[in-house]
Amino acid sequence: MSTIKDALSIYKRDMLIFKSRLKANLIRSIIFPLVILLFFGNLGQTAYQVPIGVVNLANNKMAFDLISYLQSQNTLKLQTMSEALGFSALSNGTIAALIVIPPGGNSIYIYYSPTSSNAQYVLPAIESAASKFELNIETREPTQLLYLPQKSNSNIFVGAISGLEINYLTFLIAGVIAMVAAFSSMMNIGFTIISERQLGNLKALFLTPLSSLSYILGKLLSSLTQGLIYVSLVIIIGIPLGEMFAMGFIPTVLLTLFLSSLLLLGFSGLAILLALRTPRVDIYGIIANTIVLPLWFLSGAFFPTSLMPQWMQSISAVDPLTYAVNGIRSVMIAGTYPISQALIDVSILVLFAAFTILLAKKLFKLNV
Repeated sequence: MSTIKDALSIYKRDMLIFKSRLKANLIRSIIFPLVILLFFGNLGQTAYQVPIGVVNLANNKMAFDLISYLQSQNTLKLQTMSEALGFSALSNGTIAALIVIPPGGNSIYIYYSPTSSNAQYVLPAIESAASKFELNIETREPTQLLYLPQKSNSNIFVGAISGLEINYLTFLIAGVIAMVAAFSSMMNIGFTIISERQLGNLKALFLTPLSSLSYILGKLLSSLTQGLIYVSLVIIIGIPLGEMFAMGFIPTVLLTLFLSSLLLLGFSGLAILLALRTPRVDIYGIIANTIVLPLWFLSGAFFPTSLMPQWMQSISAVDPLTYAVNGIRSVMIAGTYPISQALIDVSILVLFAAFTILLAKKLFKLNV
């Protein structure tokens, strides 16, 4: 009970400091995400809403899985159509590419116009899908690609594939939420610890019966509370900018705050680790930005990770921000959060938070 009581005392003290600077904190937390959304909001209007025609003559499981995978990448706007309509749409520029899946599903043809500026965005996404399903790709003509599967699947799956409407601002908002969670926890808790140590307040605190566990818990709670306030503001800002409640308002908000909370705890633990090892605030700021900015860009905040080079995708796979962004984006855009994906996302974020917090607790006494 004493540990919890002391932690709450630290929490209340930090929140009083936050309240005393409330106006400046709120203005800063509103302006930064708003500037990113307004300046970069049109960046992917073409890149992430590329219209693609699909002629599915196979209707087998491989064809369905391939199209579903392309939809899940949030990069393309898929439309099912007849073969005649598809080639007509391709010739008049209504669609940027046409996927034809013949009966049997032994080969998949991708037709595109070499004069289309959108083709550069279509082909990398298709190449990623080919790699995902272990498909070979062969360039036959400048306007035609042929995919030859190495493994066939005779299981029949009949189903309608609908187009996926994508709002790039909604796509971007998920990345901004993850950024705000990571940056707020790193800056708030890190700067506070270093400032307290430089002023001698930290040593004064530990002349009392206060334990390191109480101090860390109090800091984590205050960082979590402040971070969730900032995340909530981003959600409010995003309401008029994009359609972001595909799962419904309450489920979307609750799941977004839950994933953001795990991310906040993980980066708060990392902030404590860095603050314990960094002598000055200016040095800490440089180190924190050097860590968080690359992780943010590699998380797929601006564009899907499937469009990245392979070496970047490898880094993205171990980036905790990636799993937060993917989870939030699934809730906001797809309107569904499959258990299999949720287990992976939550497990990675929990492990990240547990690792940083436990390590911070272990090293804390050595650096006060």
